Amino acid sequence: MNSKTWRAIGLGVPILTILLLLGIFKSIFGVDVNTNLFNTSVTPGIVLGLANVVVVIGVGKHYI
Repeated sequence: MNSKTWRAIGLGVPILTILLLLGIFKSIFGVDVNTNLFNTSVTPGIVLGLANVVVVIGVGKHYI
């Protein structure tokens, strides 16, 4: 992946996580950290947590 893609992911994921944790997503979309997505056990917190792990690994590989 090129640097623009990593920059977009590296900025977007933490911003989405902050919005979710501050409750802004709940006021706009009705999605909370514990919201059950599509009647599965997957929650937005799990999805963004895994995305943050990918960002950390990507930053570690490319910049450290």
